[in-house]
Amino acid sequence: MSSWERADDDDILDRCSTEELLESLQHLEDQPEPFVILPESCDVAMGAAPEGLPLRPAPNPAPNCCPLTPDMFLGAAPNLASWVSDATQGWLPNEVLELVLRHSCLPEVIISTVPSQNPQSGQMFLFNKAVTKKWRSDGVTWTRNEAGRIKEHHENLKVNGVSTLNACYLRESDESSFTRRGYWLLHPENPLLEGIVLVHYLDDNTKKRQRDRTPYRGEPETMEDAVVALQKVYRGGVVRQS
Repeated sequence: MSSWERADDDDILDRCSTEELLESLQHLEDQPEPFVILPESCDVAMGAAPEGLPLRPAPNPAPNCCPLTPDMFLGAAPNLASWVSDATQGWLPNEVLELVLRHSCLPEVIISTVPSQNPQSGQMFLFNKAVTKKWRSDGVTWTRNEAGRIKEHHENLKVNGVSTLNACYLRESDESSFTRRGYWLLHPENPLLEGIVLVHYLDDNTKKRQRDRTPYRGEPETMEDAVVALQKVYRGGVVRQS
């Protein structure tokens, strides 16, 4: 720095009063300091951040694993919240599974980021397969084949006669009735639904609650309608008429 530049700086300081300098310093202290946002579960050491940037936890982090609740679907399709509540007692119809997946982009619905460990019967979770690649790692000892691989069965499920869902099934063991089912849309259409999987855990011995009427399966008016309804329940199997 040249002598004339230093002289100019000294002149400026001489002309500034003590009050003005204090006011300038206070203004600088009021400025927000930069910081690095890290999740609470982050294992990075405190010294790993750039020098001079203090570490702070992320504000109000979302739960890492949260089962679905009826309250998340109160603003969705009619009776969907009630059907989500019924998931604690039995498997849901294909039509309801599709609705749950298509409403998973609602702001109230939580997409879990880590798999549940030792989940309970009746619990349902939503995952994004692109984010949670190990959503199957839930701590349960599932049945394996002779080669040591988990025995997972896949099939397509239809809604109104159209293949809409892909489903995968597996059981805890040959003697157990604890089962896991995973569902995802074959044709999401909405990019926000791409890779979203619905996981449902249930003990098959749980008694299913019956309803007199449902918004998806009305009472058949004729014998032919009853046969068609039963075929949908038994996945297209032949139903004999007596």
